[in-house]
Amino acid sequence: MKFLQALVTAVPDLKQYADGADYCDWRNFVQCVKGVATKVKLTGLKLTQASSLPDLADGVNGTLVTVTGFEANDIGAMLSGTLPLSWGRLTQMQRIVLSGNALTGSLPAEWSGMTSLMWVYVDGNSLTGELPKSWSSFSLMMAVYAASNRLTGVLPSEWSGMTMLGTLALSNNKLSGTLPAAWSSLRTLSWLELNNNSLSGPLPAEWSKLHMSKGNLLLQDNNFCGCVPPEWAGSLTPTVDPAVSADSCATTNVCVTASSSGAGPHSSSHSKPTPSPASSSHSSPSPSPASSSHTSPRRLSQAAAVPTSPRALWCTAWSVKRATAQSAASARAGTR
Repeated sequence: MKFLQALVTAVPDLKQYADGADYCDWRNFVQCVKGVATKVKLTGLKLTQASSLPDLADGVNGTLVTVTGFEANDIGAMLSGTLPLSWGRLTQMQRIVLSGNALTGSLPAEWSGMTSLMWVYVDGNSLTGELPKSWSSFSLMMAVYAASNRLTGVLPSEWSGMTMLGTLALSNNKLSGTLPAAWSSLRTLSWLELNNNSLSGPLPAEWSKLHMSKGNLLLQDNNFCGCVPPEWAGSLTPTVDPAVSADSCATTNVCVTASSSGAGPHSSSHSKPTPSPASSSHSSPSPSPASSSHTSPRRLSQAAAVPTSPRALWCTAWSVKRATAQSAASARAGTR
């Protein structure tokens, strides 16, 4: 099989295990079922040389590659390079585990061609770029682990198309923008990690359609404004920053648009909370002004909050009227 031969070339340490022409005899890293290779497992092998992931050679029909699982975690971070675009032709692939390596580059949009894919683990690498909108076509996807990378951009509303998704881990990245209301259609989602990013805006009331156990929705160490929506009661109990959960959040953490305040897109008098050691090993950067439009919501500080209760407004008007009357009286006294 050309895919396995390319793997041995890309990972030199495997040559010592690849004896013979029958790849089912390569039992240290190939698993076969009835004479057909179904899984590649490098996990636990003591690799000593820097390696990369093999490309699927031009002319190879990816639909005929029988490997359904590829695991290469816990190998001392020996895998570097990028995620091969050509793997998008591996239509039988179901599970990819590449956690804790030194992979770079972006998440390939081409991988949406892996129509059988159900589990992707690429957390703990150095991946950059945006989340591919094309991954919305993963109709069988159950888990995506991409935490602890350097991913940027927004959360694609298109990912609401992954209707079988149960786990999504995107913590410890550089993601910005708001929470997509469209994700409320992810009814099978039971675990969502978005903590330690640069996300902003209000928490969408539409997410009340989601149902997760307490502690399974991680939103802390971001820049959210407003409060936890009352609609979430009974369905979601998120982990959030104190500014969002405080009793005074309606007045001290108000969402306003930058255009109405005359401030920059992400300006706020609240400094982003410093992540606790338990929540992240990375400190999340401050959001870039370029990462948001001029209508992005921001927090309004307590000092700048405008009184909204009827009594507060009446008191303010009465004070202004009294001061005006006093000024007029002083002016008349001065002309006598």
